[in-house]
Amino acid sequence: MPNKLKTKLKENEFYCVGNNKRSSSHPEDMCVVQFKNGAIALKGYSEKFDCVTYKFIKTKDVDKMIKKYGEC
Repeated sequence: MPNKLKTKLKENEFYCVGNNKRSSSHPEDMCVVQFKNGAIALKGYSEKFDCVTYKFIKTKDVDKMIKKYGEC
């Protein structure tokens, strides 16, 4: 977690690296994606900054997130 964040990110919040700020995403714009190296992340779209953001998730939370948001 970046030093600028004093509290944990909520489930629908992402950290935008380009703007160094928090951004939120609508649940219908979020999905679970797996990268080539095997890492699993939650993908969201930030309308505020007009960019796609990712947040890594724990392997124990993957099934719950897929049921809630679906896969990309």
